[in-house]
Amino acid sequence: MEDDRLDNKLSDDIETFENCTDAFKRLKIVVSQWLTDVKSRKNMFADVLLAHLYRWLSSGEAKLYDPQLFSFVNNLMQKCFTELIKKFQALGATLIFTSFNKIIIETKRNDIEQARNYVKFVIDTIMKESMFKFLRMSPCEEWKILLFKDRFNYGGMAEGEKTLVKCEFDLKKHLPEKVSIYFLTMIGEFIRRNEAYIREKKNKVLHDDPSVHLDMNLVGLPKEAMDPDDIDPYVGPEAACNSMAHLDLVADLAEMEDITFCRNLLKKDFTKRMFEVIDEIKDNKNIAESQFKEAEREIDYISTEEYEELKEERDSWNFKPRLGSYLETTNPQFELIKFLCKMFSLEEALGGTVNLIKKG
Repeated sequence: MEDDRLDNKLSDDIETFENCTDAFKRLKIVVSQWLTDVKSRKNMFADVLLAHLYRWLSSGEAKLYDPQLFSFVNNLMQKCFTELIKKFQALGATLIFTSFNKIIIETKRNDIEQARNYVKFVIDTIMKESMFKFLRMSPCEEWKILLFKDRFNYGGMAEGEKTLVKCEFDLKKHLPEKVSIYFLTMIGEFIRRNEAYIREKKNKVLHDDPSVHLDMNLVGLPKEAMDPDDIDPYVGPEAACNSMAHLDLVADLAEMEDITFCRNLLKKDFTKRMFEVIDEIKDNKNIAESQFKEAEREIDYISTEEYEELKEERDSWNFKPRLGSYLETTNPQFELIKFLCKMFSLEEALGGTVNLIKKG
């Protein structure tokens, strides 16, 4: 059924791109022969040709390049990619970022082994589909915690790291040099504090700390119905359904606990720190400006090296002119708070708290 549906879509696309149907049919024959050579004869040259095919189709300098043919092939790739995304979603994955080269998913698992097993299950299930039998997917990075805006702005702690926070933010280039240090420091601290909270919570569970467990009897459930994989047959279907509902309630309460921690962290610690940073930047910028002005008045009495150092210090607190920019930014404190609020608001649950910071 699925193959028939795809064949119908392919037929519709061929009718739409009438000018390149002959070229595509010939290309399909050639590619099919290369695939046969790779599978049956282990032909390494055919494998290399397949590896470079897309580059030849997409590069304007290649002899095989044709705009209509490339548009047609790219359209088919988009449809195949859309089906792939749907498969990920059907298997319960939360998609963070998708492209032809990389897919970032959230597994909703706090244990790394459970996360790895889940990813393996998802990949193995998808690879069994006939549409994706030639697709190759493998995990390349594992994150304990990740704050992701786009592929140019993200930060987090990779699995296996205890203290090192990786921060890759193109946004820092839009801030003065000294102010960007405040930006990276606060984002890194926010990530580190959240990771420490998650690690501490996990350790409590591993050591069977009673403070992290809920009393099952609070909702009137028999203890035999606590585990959905080991339900007492004498409890009855109604109690079994109540047990599953209770487990969902426990998960929701745990999620609310995490959200409450993030909100309190942002409201009590980081809001105060942000207002302190505003004053620090303002004072340091004024000091650097006054020292440079004094150096200009006494330029005949100071060395060239000292003058250049003071000039560099002043410039490090001010915005550098950027080619193509039409916005004139003069307030580094305002831009810093704006960028921080943007990053914190990536967590939807913190939207209300971030709005309060903006109003303040």
